[in-house]
This record gives sequence, structure tokens and C-alpha cells, in this order.
Amino acid sequence: PETLKKKIKQLAQLVKKSNHMVAYTGAGISTSAGIADYRSGINTVLDTGAGKWAKISAMQQGITRTKPNKRRVNIMKAYPTPAHMSLVQLMNYGYLKYLVSQNTDGLHRRSGIFIDKLGELHGNGTLEICEKCNKEYMRDYKCRYSLRRPKNHTDHYTGRRCTVKGCNGKLNDTIVNFGEQVRFDPFAISRANSDQADLYICIGSSLVVAPANRFPIEHGKKWKQEITETNDP
Repeated sequence: PETLKKKIKQLAQLVKKSNHMVAYTGAGISTSAGIADYRSGINTVLDTGAGKWAKISAMQQGITRTKPNKRRVNIMKAYPTPAHMSLVQLMNYGYLKYLVSQNTDGLHRRSGIFIDKLGELHGNGTLEICEKCNKEYMRDYKCRYSLRRPKNHTDHYTGRRCTVKGCNGKLNDTIVNFGEQVRFDPFAISRANSDQADLYICIGSSLVVAPANRFPIEHGKKWKQEITETNDP
């Protein structure tokens, strides 16, 4: 407990001194909301059970019994966690300048975070966008599979059309599957803010999924180099 208290005080001081703090979140921030992550091991202490990829790996090795999710909830009924709300407070107080997230569960939007300061790099399950005019539509249901079944993982047409007068463009879900490119705008804005960051806080991510993991990793390398150069005789 004492070590934790000391680290909390150190982090608080870093936050207060920062000019452009950026936070980066992964699936781990949502496990306390009942949403399982991807890489927690088969014997994890988390009530949400083994992560998706850990289960797949276990099955490939012939292991059929893994810890189940005791807190499984429908993503649409999940509530933002205290961690989500803490980020909102940090943004409201002016400390957090931008939030980069790999998550598609939509909890950051539901938390009340400023939308123009949120980069959802892998999309949002309840957000669809017109491929013609880029009008965005937030739904209270998952966009994918809600009206039509996609032909494959690269087929994002939801079956709905844009209601902007004179447009009628196809609406696509915003989920970025493995092997697909991240949408340009969220990526570019996230990169610009990451380049400005003097404090980068990573929460609930193993930082192994590219290209999203570049931002905190490159930031860490940059500051490590600057510290090394400063300490050189």
C-alpha cells in the first residue's frame, strides 16, 4: 500500500506539471464493467475470465477448460467504470488534452468525454458513417449485423443509407478488423496530439497491436533518448 501511495503521488505531480497530457486505453480499462479483454491468461484472477485470444490459444493446445466470465454483460448495457470517469474529470479540469483508445465498446463516448478530443482508432460498435459525405450516426445498438449480414470481414455496409438531403450514401460500420487500415482522421489527429505530449499515460493495453501502439512506444523512445542525451557528459 505504501509503495502504491508513493507512485500515486508521483503520478499526480507529473499530471500537474504536464502541458499536454495524452491518455491511451485498451480493453483492460473495461474489464471492471464486465467486458472481457483479449490477452488475460486462462488462470486470470479477473472475474471477466480468460481473454479472447488466450482462449483460442488454449483450445489450439487442447485445453478446453478456461476460467469463465462471471460478470459477462451485454456491451450495450455496460456502464463506464470509475477509470473512464476519472479520465473525464482530468479532461474537464484541463489536464488531459486528448484520449486515444483501441476500444470499440463505446464506453468512452458514454462517459461524457469530449468527442473532439477522443480518437477511437479501431472504431466504435455503435457508430456508422456515410461513405459519401462522412456524416456520422450514433446508434443505441450495434451497427454491424443489425440489418444485414456482412459478406466478409471487410464488408462494412450496414444496410442503411444516409439521410442527408441529396446524399443517400451507404452507411458503413466503423469497426477496424485485423488487416484493415485505421481510418485516416482519428489516426492523424491522435498522432498529432501524441507528438505534442509531454506526459503519456497508458491504461489497460499490452501495446502489441499495430499501428495504434506506435504512439506511446515512439513517445517513450523519444523521451528516453532526450533523457540520455541530457545526462551525457
